[in-house]
Amino acid sequence: MRHILNFLQEFLEARPALLPVLILLTAVRLAILRPSLLIYLALLALCLLFWFCTRKFKSGIRLTFSLGFILLLLYFQVYRAYQTHLFYLGAPVEQGSYFINIHSVSRDFLKNEVKGVGSLATGEAKGLKLYFRGPLAAETEILPGQVFRVHAKPRRLTGSRVPGGFDSAAWLVKQGVFCQLTWSKASQVVLVSDRLYSYLLTRLAMGARAQLTEQLLSQTDRETGAVIAAMLYGDESYLAQDSEEQFQNFGLTHVLVASGTNVSLCLESLRPLTKKLFRKNEHRLPAEMIGLLFLAWLSLGQAAMLRASIMKMIELIHRRRKVRTLQDNYLYLSILIVAIVRPWLLLNTGFLMSSAATQAVYLQRKPDDLIPHATSAGRTLLTRLSAKMRLYLGIQLFLLPFLWEPGRYFSLAEIVANIFLLPLTELLLVWAFAFILFLPFAAVSRWLGLAISTLYHLFQNLLTSGASLTEIGFTSSRLHLLFLLVVPYARLFPALQTRAHGKKVHLGEKPQILVRAVLASCLVAGYLVFRFTSNGVYFLDSGQGDASLIWNGEKSILIDGGPPGFGRDLKSVLSYLEIPRLDYVFLSHLDQDHVAGVTELMEGGFPVGTIFLSQYGLEEEKLLALQDSAAGAGATFTYLEQGDQLTLAGIHFEILSPGGGGKESNDSSLVLLSNDRDFRVLWMGDAGFAVEDQLMAAEISFEAEILHVSHHGSKTASSAAFLAKAAPTISIISCGFQNRYGHPAPEVLQELQAVSQVKRTDYDATLHLRLGRKAALAGTMKENYLPEHYARIMGTEG
Repeated sequence: MRHILNFLQEFLEARPALLPVLILLTAVRLAILRPSLLIYLALLALCLLFWFCTRKFKSGIRLTFSLGFILLLLYFQVYRAYQTHLFYLGAPVEQGSYFINIHSVSRDFLKNEVKGVGSLATGEAKGLKLYFRGPLAAETEILPGQVFRVHAKPRRLTGSRVPGGFDSAAWLVKQGVFCQLTWSKASQVVLVSDRLYSYLLTRLAMGARAQLTEQLLSQTDRETGAVIAAMLYGDESYLAQDSEEQFQNFGLTHVLVASGTNVSLCLESLRPLTKKLFRKNEHRLPAEMIGLLFLAWLSLGQAAMLRASIMKMIELIHRRRKVRTLQDNYLYLSILIVAIVRPWLLLNTGFLMSSAATQAVYLQRKPDDLIPHATSAGRTLLTRLSAKMRLYLGIQLFLLPFLWEPGRYFSLAEIVANIFLLPLTELLLVWAFAFILFLPFAAVSRWLGLAISTLYHLFQNLLTSGASLTEIGFTSSRLHLLFLLVVPYARLFPALQTRAHGKKVHLGEKPQILVRAVLASCLVAGYLVFRFTSNGVYFLDSGQGDASLIWNGEKSILIDGGPPGFGRDLKSVLSYLEIPRLDYVFLSHLDQDHVAGVTELMEGGFPVGTIFLSQYGLEEEKLLALQDSAAGAGATFTYLEQGDQLTLAGIHFEILSPGGGGKESNDSSLVLLSNDRDFRVLWMGDAGFAVEDQLMAAEISFEAEILHVSHHGSKTASSAAFLAKAAPTISIISCGFQNRYGHPAPEVLQELQAVSQVKRTDYDATLHLRLGRKAALAGTMKENYLPEHYARIMGTEG
């Protein structure tokens, strides 16, 4: 332990700003995403720790950093409280007209869609920052500083609705907003006023971007110009979905955004020119800094570009003053400056990924004051290739927290593309920057445009020829993270060996064994906890549809598949739980709100075992469509009726209905009673009063601790007599938030509340019932980002 502490002390002494940066990032994340009394106490402790960690700074610098840190935390807390108060005053449930002052905006010309951030220009909630999105007519121009009247509907800020799903609320909060507006028709957007001088620099940058993109499109071709504009300054206005998917298949989506790599490459391409124009270094420096500022301005202050530009400017200034320090410190100082200028960027995923990748690159370099850099002269092709592979592996290790997802497919194509094809994209960037510089010279720009187009099509052909490599790979699991134990960190990151007080300091063999043992214990313990706590029944929030999943760690059972569009969420759940296939699927009937999601899943090639259907009431057209979708998933069909019994994954299923033909679709639903020895669940599908009467008349035992309420709580089912005989302790309603059908019906809610506790997926999101002696039901939605009076605002109080 002493060796580890000594190593950390020496490592941090060489990087004095690292610890304050880590504390700052952690504190801001807690202050925004996890506000509570406990967090306020933690922030106080972090402030004290920050003061202690900066004790080696001079008193003036120490005081400045500490006060800035405390003010930053106060800013986040006060700002969030202000936003919450305004949201409480001015966020009605119903659709209405809003006047939006545009702050920043981006447009997709291929989809005629616009999205961005603005603020309310009128009303009690004037100044409320919000995110907006919707279609826009092609002839309508929308710019920062303009005020539009939008007929739109506020949408609730909610966390992930299903386990492993995309957390849209967290994404919005990281943009600094706590409210969003969406509209469905371009005619709902009308320009009210144009404040010409508001956001003037942003307007000029957008105009310059538009002109450059048009030149790229005309001098190259539409596809090449769209990709280059996205790579160089983040303009995705003309980027086609096919191009995005092709880059995504090879793990190269990071190339299609403006990043810190662009800054470095463009700076390197600018340096030979400045050497020719300016003989002295002190004259060369301003030209390079102007180039950096131009790129940051052109990217509209994109997070990674802004950070990288600031970092390079500090490095250029230090180079002029001949200051010797580790390059890592330039990164940390740029993060601290960004925290003051644009504090919300500390939550931005792109900003964090860019910073992590930059840190990985710096740790792969041997510090200047320790071992001189190896020169490129005399290095063989094999040496360069191995260095490139080490660089790729090091960056991917640092990006692991952002990239690793359970169930994600990693292909050989990603590794090959990031090692062998990235140099071509770097060359494309350099040529594209040269294209901008020589744009006034028509002949040169035309030649460069032709060269860029030729190189891009060569790159695209290489991607096409390597498409077969995407079929070779593996699906990630939490257990795969054990590979971290065998990574040769000391060889991969030479800068982990540092020099202080005149001697070389590195982590010895015994401490390394201890660190790896602790890491192994944490990984294995985390995996075991997940396996023992993830089993059970998931009543999935599928909106205005129905879908439930049973998972015992070995076999999976799906009961109904959700409405159209739910296939993606269903895939997210299965990936999160690391379920490789659906062994059994019960479809109560063939209405789209019970079938479409699993149909989408099967069409995507996800393997499915046996599909159980009702023996009666099947419409031939719907059945044929389902069979076509199931063919690609390798599924087989089994038809059930009243009296059938099955034991699947250790759970006994009894089919209570239907018992005869001639019934309409809802009343021919499969009614199931599942028994796990610890609890019983009654699954009603969409069965109505007629089926309930039949069950009571047949004197079938259907008492159950949990009732999955029929037909989303519709008034066509759940009679008082039936509920009294079923005697549920908990009733679960699957329905969409403020759905147009009015589900659940007030009279049904009243009957259910009289005999049981009522849980709803529109309020509680996905409900998880853990298996075992201590069965517990809990909702998975965590409303971390919502105002205190959210329930009252959205009409869900009580």
